[in-house]
Amino acid sequence: MKRYKTPKAAYWEKVGSFVWALAAILLGFVLVLQYALGGQERSSRVSVRRFGDLRVSLRLNRPEFYQGDSVGVKLTVKNLGKNYARLDFLDNNEFDVLVQRDLNLGLVHIPLSVWERSNLRLTPPRGHRCLLAPGEAKVYRTVWDQTDFTGRPVSSGRYIVTGILRMRDARVILSVRGKTIAGNAKKEY
Repeated sequence: MKRYKTPKAAYWEKVGSFVWALAAILLGFVLVLQYALGGQERSSRVSVRRFGDLRVSLRLNRPEFYQGDSVGVKLTVKNLGKNYARLDFLDNNEFDVLVQRDLNLGLVHIPLSVWERSNLRLTPPRGHRCLLAPGEAKVYRTVWDQTDFTGRPVSSGRYIVTGILRMRDARVILSVRGKTIAGNAKKEY
């Protein structure tokens, strides 16, 4: 025997089904977004990307650092082609490094900017060109002293280090994750 539902009960059953479906869709969206934005919890100290005949890599000198350690960052551009590669730049800041705190809110990671290399260097705009022979590499290095924009030491936690090759017509952007551990800096360099 079929049970009769009042119109009010049928309405609330439909609303409940809709709410559960909406919650499932929202959860799926958040999980896909987290995966797409690189929400992995592990530290990765190397990132490599091809850009035409160029191989651009970003590397940290270690995946984990004690508070106060200097963080070495190296961006390398290598010409893998058979011809000269021409890199046109707008100014003397050929590359930049941005450090962001990886604020973990459970399902979502929010990057909060704490330091940027270009804020330290005020250079007059002067466009120029760099030629890389086949097989030749150009290496850019910088050091982050684990301080924020105001010069205060950062707290322990996970950080995203982004290297940017700043060419006139394009920017090549790579990111790696590092971790700052509470405690004293190691003196082994």
